[in-house]
Amino acid sequence: MSAPVVDHVPEGLATKTTLLKQGLRPGGEPAATWRWYKHRGGDSGWQNTPLFRIDEAVPPTPEELDQERAARREGARARRQAKRDLEAAVLTRYQGHHAETVALFRQWARSPDAVVLDTETTGLEGHIIEIAVCTVAGEVLLNTLVRNAVPIEEGAQRVHGITEEMLRTAPTFPFLAPHIRDVVRGKTALIYNADFDFRRLRATRRAHGLEKGVLGRSATACVMEAYAVLHGDYDPESGDYTWVSLARACGAMGVTPQGQAHRAAGDALTTAALIRAVAGRDWPVPQVAPPGMLAEILERR
Repeated sequence: MSAPVVDHVPEGLATKTTLLKQGLRPGGEPAATWRWYKHRGGDSGWQNTPLFRIDEAVPPTPEELDQERAARREGARARRQAKRDLEAAVLTRYQGHHAETVALFRQWARSPDAVVLDTETTGLEGHIIEIAVCTVAGEVLLNTLVRNAVPIEEGAQRVHGITEEMLRTAPTFPFLAPHIRDVVRGKTALIYNADFDFRRLRATRRAHGLEKGVLGRSATACVMEAYAVLHGDYDPESGDYTWVSLARACGAMGVTPQGQAHRAAGDALTTAALIRAVAGRDWPVPQVAPPGMLAEILERR
């Protein structure tokens, strides 16, 4: 006859875990099955746990105790080795990312077809009011204010210092668009926080009814995302390296800001200096991976 299914633990019965905590072992077959609901995130669900008669429970034999101790020692050894193997795999992964990133910065630094682009805007969701492009070596190719009908937000003006009066005689974006395309044509445009500049360029283009492709067919790359790998702070929740500001990156690399901070030309030149500094540094192979990378894998298990 099969053991009955119950929704609670009756008196006189206990789970194997409960018996083990009391130094006992089941002395017979299960007397019942306890069906209960487990509340634990993705592991939630109905569980079936066998129940044994307490009065049939027996203490373990010396041989059983020896076997259990040996099993615990082997389990602990296996867990330690698994952790070492996992840490080694994570470190190898990070070393690969690190080496690829250093190589990328060195490629940018020596490429004649790489330029650095930066913009200033009317606000975080605003339009372009200044744009600059320079070579990685530090030659300014384009640096201009951009007249725009969108008001400059007070917070943005406090950051970059650009006023409506300064824009009064500046060229408009439609006038500048062909010049921007000419400067970056055939180049790789390197941008610190490229996503922001792309979105603001796109918004400005659309506001003026211009066709796609202000940057032409040039390739683009985000210096901020690349530098984040070298910064080495990994966020397991996002599954990506944590971004840092241009000022913080320059501080870590010993780079002196070039020109006026939070102005297009100054930030473009500073980004170029950061690229040169990263490319010129002798980077040792990392011996420790960011803790977040290991945490991410452990959370998935």
